[in-house]
Amino acid sequence: MVRIAWIVAACGLLSSACTIEMCEPADFLNACPANIDPVANAGPDQAVAVGDFVLLDGSFSTDEDVITCCAEPNDLIIRMGGEVRTYRWVQTTGDAVDLEGPDSVTPSFTAPATPGERTFELTVTDDRGGTNTDQVTITIAAPDAAGGGSAESGG
Repeated sequence: MVRIAWIVAACGLLSSACTIEMCEPADFLNACPANIDPVANAGPDQAVAVGDFVLLDGSFSTDEDVITCCAEPNDLIIRMGGEVRTYRWVQTTGDAVDLEGPDSVTPSFTAPATPGERTFELTVTDDRGGTNTDQVTITIAAPDAAGGGSAESGG
């Protein structure tokens, strides 16, 4: 019982994202890595108009690490939230944009005058060196195509 109390106290001190579960018999069949790679989330694809402010958002990227696993029956599994330490955004397709803050969670740019698709890849690295990537596509439409209207009406 003392061991369980110590584990619960340590879990609370180490991370607010820590959870504790009792082992199930099926858990004995699974390997439990010391580090689970983070999950990059570059956010949903966006459709914007020329001149719009565009904010990329990697804030839903996560990292969950398994600290200990079932060593014996009725042991505990401790899942502790790791930490995404770095974010790196790189434009992979389309005419280049001036991306401000490419090493931040939420870089931005102003949609250029050239319509088209731009794809950005987010790479996240966790506190133990694990990495993962995700992509987001930004479709930049000409003002007329984005509903900005026109002086002429089609007929």
